[in-house]
Amino acid sequence: MKYRKRADEVEATQWNEHGDHPEVSPVGAGRDSCVLVSCPLPWNKHGRLGRYIVCPGDWIVESGGSRTLVSAEDFAGCFEPVEAITVTNRCAGCGFE
Repeated sequence: MKYRKRADEVEATQWNEHGDHPEVSPVGAGRDSCVLVSCPLPWNKHGRLGRYIVCPGDWIVESGGSRTLVSAEDFAGCFEPVEAITVTNRCAGCGFE
């Protein structure tokens, strides 16, 4: 039988444009397009989080005082809204989720 451990709750903000997250700053000039092959958007639509480039749609995940950048695809596969966990997910006998 397989069991899965539930992940800790995290704070997350999806970044789509400048102003969505206070720590993301505009990227400088110098490119016409994103360095990622999978991102077709112009360079000026991107942001910078420390040394990382933020593409529109990326998620900024905050946990334990640190921030991690997660692509929208990876975020959808790894995280679910806390509201999605309901009482029906609890074990009737012990109350554990």
